[in-house]
Amino acid sequence: MSPRVSVVICFFNGANFLAEAIGSVRAQDFRDWELLLVDDGSRDSSPALARAAADTDPRIRCLAHPDGANHGLAASRKLGADAARGEYLLFLDHDDLLAREALARMAAVLDAAGDGVAAVFACTLFWAWDAALGGSDEASSFAPFAPGRTVGRALLRDLIRFDSRHPACCSTLHRRAAFIAARDSGPSWDGMYEDTALLMKILARADVWLLEEVLSSYRMHRDSMCNRAQAAGEHRNDGVSRDRLRFLRWALRHLALDLRSRLVLAWTLFKGEARARWSASGS
Repeated sequence: MSPRVSVVICFFNGANFLAEAIGSVRAQDFRDWELLLVDDGSRDSSPALARAAADTDPRIRCLAHPDGANHGLAASRKLGADAARGEYLLFLDHDDLLAREALARMAAVLDAAGDGVAAVFACTLFWAWDAALGGSDEASSFAPFAPGRTVGRALLRDLIRFDSRHPACCSTLHRRAAFIAARDSGPSWDGMYEDTALLMKILARADVWLLEEVLSSYRMHRDSMCNRAQAAGEHRNDGVSRDRLRFLRWALRHLALDLRSRLVLAWTLFKGEARARWSASGS
């Protein structure tokens, strides 16, 4: 019998944190899950940690790319999602943690919401784990959106306008069939904003559910994706990331969006490029 929820952890040289991430899945109140551990070409002891976990729990499976090389997060998540058997799907980075009640709460929402809701987004604690980086713990919120069922296109337009309004993968539970259908619809974007591109495809097609509860912890440390993005200050012009502008140009050309969303995207791109030109001119 297939599990209700598939959790996919992709890791690359993740020995420092992988055992904690696995432990947070095994500690779930919800028991009907499988865990797929996808090795993205690691050269440390993390593959051995993954195999040891699989040896002690039949719900855990280990995967790797056939050539054993590093193919990046997008390719590794695809490998995991395609091998998953659960009705629902969650991606957990190897350095993040799930709250004990996370899968139970999100699965219950999708069970009750019906097929018109493609995913549930819960809140995340951005955990100031690395004291050397400074800062403090901060919980995300979906305000000004109200909790509950939300029109996907409305959230899509907000995501286009505000780069910071992105729900974390570790607090997102997808209907696996809807996720794969959106992922495979049209071209994909690889690298920075890969998550955003896929989320935009999902929001363009279906509604989602906003759950104003903190159900995961995103560990902030020197190698975390958020910290690397913040550290790339030399790639920003007056608060406008050149990477984001490149992504928005791609999205305008390739994503199948409704007219209103396309207009919001075009206007956001126009303003961003204007600010970048103004900053570059030294005016």
